[in-house]
Amino acid sequence: MGVYVSLPYEIRGGKVKLTFLGSTKQVRDFIKLFDQAGIRYRVVSHTDAKFSPHSALSRLTEKQRRAFITAHTLGYYDIPKKIGLVQLAERLDLAYSTLDVLLRRAERRLLNHVMNES
Repeated sequence: MGVYVSLPYEIRGGKVKLTFLGSTKQVRDFIKLFDQAGIRYRVVSHTDAKFSPHSALSRLTEKQRRAFITAHTLGYYDIPKKIGLVQLAERLDLAYSTLDVLLRRAERRLLNHVMNES
């Protein structure tokens, strides 16, 4: 749906606090799924979280950004990994090889950005 769950999330007193990133329409459409499932929720804050033009993430294509943020959120870059490339590709509904290329290109762009700022 184009919505990302941002870390960290919080579980306290039987409640879960999550932050969703996406356009207003994407977040609203996602929240409708909670309504359809009968899940109670409360919107605590709604703010514009666009990436700065100077953000390293702004250098990625939308597909690269989606793959990279999802990989990070689901623990692909954790040690040990919480999700492998095959499972991540399934989650994103992408071919394994497509995801591998997207992540490698995203990582390369981010590394080039970091190395050129030094």
